[in-house]
Amino acid sequence: MVAISDAPLAATPAADIFGWTDFSREMGFYDYQVESGQDISPVVEGVWGSTGKRNVLTAIRKRHFGKWNVVFCDGHVDGRRTKELFNYNDDAVFSLRNKDNLPHREMFLNPP
Repeated sequence: MVAISDAPLAATPAADIFGWTDFSREMGFYDYQVESGQDISPVVEGVWGSTGKRNVLTAIRKRHFGKWNVVFCDGHVDGRRTKELFNYNDDAVFSLRNKDNLPHREMFLNPP
């Protein structure tokens, strides 16, 4: 189970990069959508714009060679790719957030 990780990245209208203060599914999934070339929500698209998305993608690739440093509850540390933490189509990814290693999709009001 994930305990601590690098912060998901974001862009401002001025295309500045900053880290989110949480590891929530929505914030990291925006990084995953940008990195995998998917469309992101219209609200985020309006704020980030094409320059912001390009800058976030560049920042993801520069940080730890495209990986996220992740500390797990059992104490081990691992480098994971964005899709290994936020690919919402993969139950193994959702399982990383639950101590019983089950995806618990029913916990999300608006599942992806």
